[in-house]
Amino acid sequence: MNHQIKDENILIQHSSTGALISCPGGRPAFTVSGFGIRSTSGTAELPGSDAEICGSSIQAANESVFSFLCVHEENGLLGLELRGGLKRDNPRFAYRDTLLSKECLSVTLSVPGEAPYVSIYQHKEWWLRPFFETDLSALPQKSQCLIRRHGDGYEVFLAVSGNQCRADMQGAENGITLTLSSNQSGLEEVSDIALICGTGQNPYSLLEEMVSFALRLCGKSPRLRTDRQYPEIFRKWGWCTWDSMGQNVSEALIFEKMEDFSELGLRVPWVLIDDGWSMADREHQTLSSLEEDPSRFPDGLSGTVRQLKERYGVEHVGVWQAVKGYWNGITPASQACCETASFLTRYPGGETSFRAEPWASFGFWDRWHSYLEKQGISFVKVDSQSSWSLMTDGICTYGEGSQALHKGLEASADVHFGGNLINCMGMAPEDMWNRFSASLSRSSDDFTPTVENSFPEHALQNSFNSILQGCFFWGDWDMAWSCHEESWESLLLRALSGGPVYLSDGKGRTSAEEFLPLIAEDGTVLKCEDVGRPTLDCLVHPGVLKTKPLKVYNRFGDTVYVGVFWDKMPEGSADILRVEDIPGLKADRVYRVYDHLRHTVSLYDPQAGYPLEKKHRKAGLYSLIPADGPICVIGIREKYISAAAVRVLERDGSSCLVKCLCGGTLTAVKDSELTVISNAKPGSLIRIS
Repeated sequence: MNHQIKDENILIQHSSTGALISCPGGRPAFTVSGFGIRSTSGTAELPGSDAEICGSSIQAANESVFSFLCVHEENGLLGLELRGGLKRDNPRFAYRDTLLSKECLSVTLSVPGEAPYVSIYQHKEWWLRPFFETDLSALPQKSQCLIRRHGDGYEVFLAVSGNQCRADMQGAENGITLTLSSNQSGLEEVSDIALICGTGQNPYSLLEEMVSFALRLCGKSPRLRTDRQYPEIFRKWGWCTWDSMGQNVSEALIFEKMEDFSELGLRVPWVLIDDGWSMADREHQTLSSLEEDPSRFPDGLSGTVRQLKERYGVEHVGVWQAVKGYWNGITPASQACCETASFLTRYPGGETSFRAEPWASFGFWDRWHSYLEKQGISFVKVDSQSSWSLMTDGICTYGEGSQALHKGLEASADVHFGGNLINCMGMAPEDMWNRFSASLSRSSDDFTPTVENSFPEHALQNSFNSILQGCFFWGDWDMAWSCHEESWESLLLRALSGGPVYLSDGKGRTSAEEFLPLIAEDGTVLKCEDVGRPTLDCLVHPGVLKTKPLKVYNRFGDTVYVGVFWDKMPEGSADILRVEDIPGLKADRVYRVYDHLRHTVSLYDPQAGYPLEKKHRKAGLYSLIPADGPICVIGIREKYISAAAVRVLERDGSSCLVKCLCGGTLTAVKDSELTVISNAKPGSLIRIS
């Protein structure tokens, strides 16, 4: 065996336990200490100490199985490609051993040292959440992203869902077990890109580079979020029927709520008719017809859409759909089944839905979306997406099944709705890595306003899940209530999300006062331009929302907005806002800090930071504004993302010309003092000098 091989920028050395892999400088570094192959006949273990190093690959085998790990390198990032399977000596007519569809291939990576980390892991079939620890052996199953402190920077491990398999991480003694799962029965060999790892000062930009590297290694066409188009419809606010009506939605109840909004002087730009509008077998939860339920929509969907537009000024109406047709598929021999029969199949679990092939996926969605488009529907929300790979378990690989689903669905949404699609219940990695044109996806469990103290978990999931999902999509942080004991912090969280903002208030349960700070007079959401993520001091801190407030940041232009969520921490609890905890800000730049609750401005102290204290409310909002000249424009004071409510048209040193995009109090800092111009009108031009 070779003692040491250096291939370009990859260093692989033998150690007492296996093969040590590193880049020049020693990071990232880990030891491959063993391989595992699981098949229908049992588990085979291949010790890493017996592996052979050949160039940039590590190979291990015995008389019945083999495993092969190839290391790729780019700009200090390491990519691990894993291949393995069964050797064939027995005749074709004899019993043939095959790989299991789940965790059929594994490699154990010994990672030195203990350090605080956060893992983003799949805690339900369709949702992710964060997990905090220092001991890697506690790393949860189905971890997709691991970020841990390393000196003054971070070490990041990213599991990849490739063309065939999905990779997952979980804890092992002194390290990580990395597994590959194909989701298909009867395979004798699997191969895919499994892991990307790297180190850097900014874990968020590092993770984007890692995702991009993985996509190139896989030869995939899916793009980063920054390459996608944000759906135009969702630049304005909306209302969804779900939390007030559930599956009992009807035209009459929708109109009742529209009257409610009208009395408050609120025009709703878009309405989402959620679950319950279609003809379905409610007992078995299967779809019976592609058309609406006439008992609930007696004038048809087209009539409902027409009245929403003509009577209430609604610009767009969308409907909810389930990825399999309905929660449990399509009712056999029903109208829905007959109209789409050429695209359907019956799966082993008994569910009927479209075949896991792109042509069938497109054919099914195209048939349904054609009907909806004729009724005046402008967009769709497609739910339960990660149940697709559960239904197709054993039939096809994760890569084949997910790509077939999303190619067909997104192509149809592009054709009929201009790509206006909300993906939902689809955070399983095979979904995240295999969407093509879609740019919007839910990023948490449901908003549950009737569950006491549910906000902290909702805030934690959305902000931390956006670390990974934000590389691919803008997050839909779900609907909210404007009249609720947690409405202030809930709506503030949505303002920081960078994604769509929509209410699900019931009749008589809308507070215009609570909601207006998020929108302009024409219904445009005053939104940030990036995705909301936790500040770095919260990233690997196990006491977030317990002993330390959660700080979520986003930006508009050069202004950075930070929401501070204290939850149940006692009055007087303290923390510090630091520029160095916000990636992208320059430590040598001068900033002013604006407190949106107190309407005060301070010069940021680079040595001490900006002190925070919990007083009266469970959340606060602060903006960091570069003080590059004598005038710093804050924006319209009454709006959370105040800079989004104005446009600075010109600066000439001692003055600036501002266009107000909505009404309110124009606020700026001039020569360290607040300048307030009241009653600014939408469209007005104001010179501050």
